[in-house]
Amino acid sequence: MLYYLLPAYFVIECMRGVLCGVLHYWLFGEHSAFFTVGVSL
Repeated sequence: MLYYLLPAYFVIECMRGVLCGVLHYWLFGEHSAFFTVGVSL
């Protein structure tokens, strides 16, 4: 069961990181977006 949950968890975390990056890009500009994506990865 864990083998199915683990990839899903990483996908969700990655998607969340990308969404946060996009949001920061809109709010603060591009440098903040790259920083956010880098931290989430």
